[in-house]
Amino acid sequence: MTPRACARIIGTVAGLALAISSLAACGLQPSTRVVTPAGHALSASLRGPRATTKAAPAPSAPAVIGDLVVRAANLAFDQSQIVVASPGLYQVCFVNDDDLAHEIVFDDGTHLSAAPGASAVALVNIPAEGSAFLSAINAQRDIGMVGQVRVVP
Repeated sequence: MTPRACARIIGTVAGLALAISSLAACGLQPSTRVVTPAGHALSASLRGPRATTKAAPAPSAPAVIGDLVVRAANLAFDQSQIVVASPGLYQVCFVNDDDLAHEIVFDDGTHLSAAPGASAVALVNIPAEGSAFLSAINAQRDIGMVGQVRVVP
């Protein structure tokens, strides 16, 4: 790293420290507001109300319509087919009963990782045409760690 790059970094850090200490001197306290990530609802909550208009009510997050459990053991998922009655937002619990860490990926881009003996939970949007789920590790996917959520009304 060149001396000029170091000086830039030090200047930036010093500027940030000065700004933070100035805000603290004004009595600014950290927010106690809790934001729960839930797709587009998170970005809407970060925008906040506009100064020139009356704040509109925040859009409500989509309702979770069901729970799904996917278990991994012996380099396989316990079910390769899961059937749900309708499309929508589901809470998925990924349980790793294997001796290896596993990561599962859904078509909507949701990734869940679990260490051996652990579990992970996330919200997954299942469209009307269903969704595939598979191991994020190519070798595990190649030996059959794949599955499908089907919507059957």
